Amino acid sequence: MLVAPELLEEEIRSRPTVLLIHGTQDDVVPFRSMGMAERTLSAAGVAVTTRASEGVGHGVAHDGLVASVDFARRALR
Repeated sequence: MLVAPELLEEEIRSRPTVLLIHGTQDDVVPFRSMGMAERTLSAAGVAVTTRASEGVGHGVAHDGLVASVDFARRALR
């Protein structure tokens, strides 16, 4: 979840590629926060990829770990 998204465009200094992963059943950070973060980052010129982990709460499931490893491998080539 982005803190103070209204400040991002003004304060951003670099634009790394970002992977956002969020559980659809997260009861701590609302799932809709991922879409809000994606839109805000994209508007600031950041390349964003998202992954929704179906049925996952506030944690990391196997699909999120796999997506993270794949993302890191591509980013570090």
